[in-house]
Amino acid sequence: MSESTTVGPVLASLESIEAGVREIAHMVARGDSCEVILDRIGEVKIALHQTGQAVLEKQFYRCADECLVESRKAESRQKMTDSIRAFVRLV
Repeated sequence: MSESTTVGPVLASLESIEAGVREIAHMVARGDSCEVILDRIGEVKIALHQTGQAVLEKQFYRCADECLVESRKAESRQKMTDSIRAFVRLV
């Protein structure tokens, strides 16, 4: 998976998430119902999770490629472990 095929969609997702969070703030300021606000928070959470998954997949492919180089196996495994732990904290 190339850098260009993942970075653009990830950045677009992050911009969408940012807009969603701003929308939630406006909803709270307007006094919208809790149900509507919580629904929107759930949508943003799903988008954030999907974006985290895309980043993790990108890191996985990078580490897998690096593991093919014997001298970088330990470093690559550690990067992958760190990425998985960070993702698990997200969910």
